[in-house]
Amino acid sequence: MICPSCNTQNLATDVRCIQCRAVLIYEAEGHSEVYRKGKDMIDARIYGGIGSFLGVCVAAFLQNTFLSLLFLDSRLVFATGMIVGGVVGAVVGWWNWRYR
Repeated sequence: MICPSCNTQNLATDVRCIQCRAVLIYEAEGHSEVYRKGKDMIDARIYGGIGSFLGVCVAAFLQNTFLSLLFLDSRLVFATGMIVGGVVGAVVGWWNWRYR
C-alpha cells in the first residue's frame, strides 16, 4: 500500500505509514444490516435475561417480606417473577432499539 502523504511503500496490513505515521486504514463507515439485526437480537436476549434475573430477585424479596403472609407457593412466585422480568427486559430492549 502506498502512503497518500509521502508515497512510501507499506505493507498491505499496516495501519500507519512507516515513514510519516499517516493513517492508512480507516474504520468502516458503518455496519451491514445483518450485523445490526444480529446485534439487536443479542441485545434483546441480554435485556430479557437481565430482566428475568431481576424479576427473580424482586420475587424472592417479596416472597420473604410481604407475600409470606399469603402462603403462596414459592415456585409460582419465582416463575411469575422470571416471566414478568423477562417480558419487561425484552420491552426495555425493544424500547432501546426503537428510540435510539
